[in-house]
Amino acid sequence: MSADQTEEIEYQRSWRRLQQLGLNSYESRSYMVLLGHPRFKALELAARAGVPRQKVYEVLDSLMEKGFAQMVQEKTKLFSAV
Repeated sequence: MSADQTEEIEYQRSWRRLQQLGLNSYESRSYMVLLGHPRFKALELAARAGVPRQKVYEVLDSLMEKGFAQMVQEKTKLFSAV
């Protein structure tokens, strides 16, 4: 099994676990992207996670309510995984 295949399997497992914890598809993808970088602007996160721009703040608000994300800077809003 190649490294790419192993990485894809691990990604799918993690994604399914997040779904079992009650995150929807956009939330799961966004959280996994947040884990890979210390902080993101909302629109950067939307682009990397494949979340529509008009939905990204809704997704981030939901992740913060569920305890999976936090806002780490207010002036220029930056978000990170918890």
